[in-house]
Amino acid sequence: MSHYLKKSYLSDTRLFAYIEQYKYVNEGDNVLEVGKGAGVFGDIVKKIANYTCIDIDESTQPDIVANITDWDNIKHLKGKFDVIFCCQVLEHMPLEQSKVAFENLLKLAAKRVVISVPDNRASFRINVRLPKVNYKKVFSLPWSGRDVNLNNNKEHYWEVYSGNYKKIKLIFCNSLQSYKLIEEYRFFERYKQRFYIYEKVQISENKKIN
Repeated sequence: MSHYLKKSYLSDTRLFAYIEQYKYVNEGDNVLEVGKGAGVFGDIVKKIANYTCIDIDESTQPDIVANITDWDNIKHLKGKFDVIFCCQVLEHMPLEQSKVAFENLLKLAAKRVVISVPDNRASFRINVRLPKVNYKKVFSLPWSGRDVNLNNNKEHYWEVYSGNYKKIKLIFCNSLQSYKLIEEYRFFERYKQRFYIYEKVQISENKKIN
Protein backbone atom coordinates (compact mmCIF):
# COMPACT_ATOMS: atom_id res chain seq x y z
CA MET A 1 0.00 0.00 0.00
CA SER A 2 2.83 2.42 0.85
CA HIS A 3 4.02 2.81 -2.76
CA TYR A 4 0.60 4.20 -3.73
CA LEU A 5 1.22 7.16 -1.41
CA LYS A 6 4.47 8.40 -2.95
CA LYS A 7 4.81 11.24 -5.43
CA SER A 8 6.62 8.90 -7.82
CA TYR A 9 3.34 6.97 -8.07
CA LEU A 10 0.96 9.93 -7.81
CA SER A 11 2.64 11.74 -10.69
CA ASP A 12 1.01 14.62 -12.53
CA THR A 13 0.37 12.39 -15.55
CA ARG A 14 -1.39 9.78 -13.38
CA LEU A 15 -3.58 12.51 -11.90
CA PHE A 16 -4.45 13.60 -15.45
CA ALA A 17 -5.50 9.99 -16.13
CA TYR A 18 -7.88 10.07 -13.15
CA ILE A 19 -9.43 13.22 -14.60
CA GLU A 20 -9.78 11.44 -17.95
CA GLN A 21 -11.64 8.60 -16.23
CA TYR A 22 -13.81 11.11 -14.39
CA LYS A 23 -15.34 12.37 -17.64
CA TYR A 24 -17.11 9.01 -17.99
CA VAL A 25 -18.95 9.50 -14.67
CA ASN A 26 -22.37 11.16 -14.58
CA GLU A 27 -23.97 12.70 -11.53
CA GLY A 28 -25.78 10.10 -9.45
CA ASP A 29 -24.10 7.12 -11.16
CA ASN A 30 -23.40 3.94 -9.25
CA VAL A 31 -19.67 3.49 -9.89
CA LEU A 32 -17.47 0.44 -9.33
CA GLU A 33 -13.69 0.81 -9.42
CA VAL A 34 -11.62 -2.37 -9.72
CA GLY A 35 -8.27 -1.83 -8.01
CA LYS A 36 -8.44 0.95 -5.43
CA GLY A 37 -4.80 2.03 -5.59
CA ALA A 38 -4.25 5.25 -3.63
CA GLY A 39 -7.98 5.95 -3.55
CA VAL A 40 -7.63 9.27 -5.38
CA PHE A 41 -10.14 8.45 -8.11
CA GLY A 42 -12.67 7.34 -5.51
CA ASP A 43 -12.25 10.56 -3.56
CA ILE A 44 -13.10 12.53 -6.71
CA VAL A 45 -16.04 10.38 -7.78
CA LYS A 46 -17.67 10.43 -4.34
CA LYS A 47 -18.36 14.13 -4.81
CA ILE A 48 -21.02 13.45 -7.46
CA ALA A 49 -21.75 9.71 -7.55
CA ASN A 50 -22.17 6.56 -5.48
CA TYR A 51 -18.78 4.86 -5.34
CA THR A 52 -17.73 1.30 -4.52
CA CYS A 53 -14.25 -0.19 -4.88
CA ILE A 54 -13.17 -3.80 -5.14
CA ASP A 55 -9.63 -5.12 -4.72
CA ILE A 56 -7.92 -8.41 -4.05
CA ASP A 57 -5.45 -6.57 -1.78
CA GLU A 58 -6.90 -6.09 1.70
CA SER A 59 -4.22 -3.52 2.59
CA THR A 60 -5.88 -0.93 0.32
CA GLN A 61 -9.01 -1.22 2.49
CA PRO A 62 -11.50 -1.60 -0.36
CA ASP A 63 -15.25 -1.83 0.14
CA ILE A 64 -15.13 -5.37 -1.24
CA VAL A 65 -12.23 -7.81 -1.10
CA ALA A 66 -12.59 -10.22 -4.00
CA ASN A 67 -10.87 -11.82 -6.97
CA ILE A 68 -12.48 -10.65 -10.23
CA THR A 69 -11.26 -13.76 -12.06
CA ASP A 70 -13.67 -15.81 -9.92
CA TRP A 71 -17.27 -15.17 -11.02
CA ASP A 72 -18.63 -16.61 -7.77
CA ASN A 73 -16.77 -13.84 -5.91
CA ILE A 74 -18.53 -11.01 -7.76
CA LYS A 75 -21.78 -12.36 -9.25
CA HIS A 76 -23.78 -10.73 -6.42
CA LEU A 77 -22.78 -7.34 -7.91
CA LYS A 78 -24.55 -7.96 -11.21
CA GLY A 79 -26.82 -5.13 -12.29
CA LYS A 80 -25.82 -2.80 -9.46
CA PHE A 81 -23.57 -0.36 -11.37
CA ASP A 82 -23.87 2.20 -14.14
CA VAL A 83 -20.16 2.32 -14.93
CA ILE A 84 -17.21 0.08 -14.08
CA PHE A 85 -13.58 1.19 -14.15
CA CYS A 86 -10.71 -1.31 -14.41
CA CYS A 87 -7.67 0.84 -15.13
CA GLN A 88 -4.06 -0.35 -15.01
CA VAL A 89 -5.13 -3.60 -13.35
CA LEU A 90 -5.39 -6.39 -15.93
CA GLU A 91 -1.67 -6.36 -16.80
CA HIS A 92 -0.95 -7.50 -13.23
CA MET A 93 -2.26 -10.98 -14.06
CA PRO A 94 -1.43 -13.49 -16.84
CA LEU A 95 -3.14 -12.69 -20.12
CA GLU A 96 -5.54 -15.63 -19.98
CA GLN A 97 -6.64 -14.58 -16.49
CA SER A 98 -7.02 -11.01 -17.78
CA LYS A 99 -9.42 -12.32 -20.41
CA VAL A 100 -11.50 -14.13 -17.76
CA ALA A 101 -11.53 -11.03 -15.55
CA PHE A 102 -12.64 -8.84 -18.46
CA GLU A 103 -15.45 -11.23 -19.37
CA ASN A 104 -16.59 -11.31 -15.73
CA LEU A 105 -16.75 -7.52 -15.63
CA LEU A 106 -18.97 -7.52 -18.71
CA LYS A 107 -21.26 -10.03 -17.00
CA LEU A 108 -21.94 -7.45 -14.29
CA ALA A 109 -24.08 -5.67 -16.90
CA ALA A 110 -23.08 -2.05 -16.27
CA LYS A 111 -24.11 0.54 -18.84
CA ARG A 112 -20.45 1.39 -19.47
CA VAL A 113 -17.12 -0.34 -18.84
CA VAL A 114 -13.83 1.59 -18.95
CA ILE A 115 -10.60 -0.38 -19.28
CA SER A 116 -7.04 0.88 -19.52
CA VAL A 117 -3.78 -1.03 -19.94
CA PRO A 118 -0.14 -0.06 -20.59
CA ASP A 119 0.98 0.53 -24.21
CA ASN A 120 4.76 0.76 -24.52
CA ARG A 121 5.04 1.34 -28.27
CA ALA A 122 7.02 4.33 -29.47
CA SER A 123 4.78 7.22 -30.40
CA PHE A 124 4.49 10.85 -31.35
CA ARG A 125 1.83 13.30 -30.22
CA ILE A 126 -0.01 16.10 -31.98
CA ASN A 127 -1.80 18.88 -30.13
CA VAL A 128 -3.47 21.60 -32.20
CA ARG A 129 -5.10 24.48 -30.34
CA LEU A 130 -7.24 27.04 -32.10
CA PRO A 131 -9.98 29.33 -30.74
CA LYS A 132 -12.66 26.66 -31.15
CA VAL A 133 -10.52 23.55 -31.66
CA ASN A 134 -8.39 21.50 -29.29
CA TYR A 135 -7.18 18.42 -31.17
CA LYS A 136 -5.04 15.89 -29.33
CA LYS A 137 -3.92 12.53 -30.64
CA VAL A 138 -1.21 9.97 -29.97
CA PHE A 139 0.11 8.06 -32.99
CA SER A 140 1.78 4.69 -32.36
CA LEU A 141 4.81 3.80 -34.45
CA PRO A 142 4.70 0.38 -36.13
CA TRP A 143 7.18 -2.35 -35.21
CA SER A 144 7.97 -0.74 -31.88
CA GLY A 145 7.74 -1.53 -28.19
CA ARG A 146 8.89 -4.62 -26.37
CA ASP A 147 7.50 -7.79 -24.92
CA VAL A 148 6.94 -7.37 -21.19
CA ASN A 149 6.79 -10.23 -18.73
CA LEU A 150 7.77 -10.96 -15.15
CA ASN A 151 11.32 -11.69 -16.26
CA ASN A 152 11.89 -8.07 -17.28
CA ASN A 153 9.21 -6.31 -15.22
CA LYS A 154 8.57 -6.82 -11.51
CA GLU A 155 4.81 -6.22 -11.69
CA HIS A 156 3.47 -6.64 -15.23
CA TYR A 157 2.81 -9.94 -16.96
CA TRP A 158 2.22 -8.14 -20.27
CA GLU A 159 1.81 -4.77 -21.96
CA VAL A 160 0.58 -3.75 -25.41
CA TYR A 161 3.32 -3.53 -28.04
CA SER A 162 3.49 -4.05 -31.80
CA GLY A 163 4.03 -7.79 -31.46
CA ASN A 164 0.80 -8.42 -29.54
CA TYR A 165 -1.44 -5.43 -30.34
CA LYS A 166 -3.79 -7.43 -32.59
CA LYS A 167 -3.96 -10.30 -30.10
CA ILE A 168 -4.85 -7.93 -27.26
CA LYS A 169 -7.47 -6.24 -29.43
CA LEU A 170 -9.08 -9.61 -30.15
CA ILE A 171 -9.15 -10.51 -26.46
CA PHE A 172 -10.91 -7.27 -25.62
CA CYS A 173 -13.33 -7.46 -28.54
CA ASN A 174 -14.13 -11.13 -29.23
CA SER A 175 -15.83 -11.50 -25.84
CA LEU A 176 -18.35 -8.78 -26.65
CA GLN A 177 -21.97 -9.87 -26.93
CA SER A 178 -24.15 -7.26 -25.29
CA TYR A 179 -21.44 -4.56 -25.49
CA LYS A 180 -19.75 -2.56 -28.21
CA LEU A 181 -16.35 -0.89 -28.21
CA ILE A 182 -17.16 2.76 -28.82
CA GLU A 183 -13.69 4.23 -28.40
CA GLU A 184 -10.05 3.10 -28.19
CA TYR A 185 -7.17 5.52 -27.76
CA ARG A 186 -3.85 6.30 -26.14
CA PHE A 187 -4.26 9.06 -23.58
CA PHE A 188 -2.38 12.18 -24.64
CA GLU A 189 -1.10 13.31 -21.23
CA ARG A 190 -0.11 9.79 -20.23
CA TYR A 191 0.61 8.31 -23.61
CA LYS A 192 1.69 4.92 -22.32
CA GLN A 193 -1.87 4.30 -21.11
CA ARG A 194 -4.37 2.87 -23.59
CA PHE A 195 -8.11 3.21 -22.99
CA TYR A 196 -10.93 0.95 -24.19
CA ILE A 197 -14.45 2.31 -23.68
CA TYR A 198 -17.41 -0.08 -23.92
CA GLU A 199 -21.12 0.63 -23.81
CA LYS A 200 -23.95 -1.83 -23.31
CA VAL A 201 -26.03 -2.44 -26.41
CA GLN A 202 -29.69 -1.64 -25.88
CA ILE A 203 -31.92 -4.35 -27.34
CA SER A 204 -35.18 -2.95 -28.68
CA GLU A 205 -38.50 -4.50 -27.78
CA ASN A 206 -39.00 -5.55 -31.43
CA LYS A 207 -35.78 -7.54 -31.37
CA LYS A 208 -36.77 -9.15 -28.08
CA ILE A 209 -40.08 -10.28 -29.59
CA ASN A 210 -38.45 -11.57 -32.77
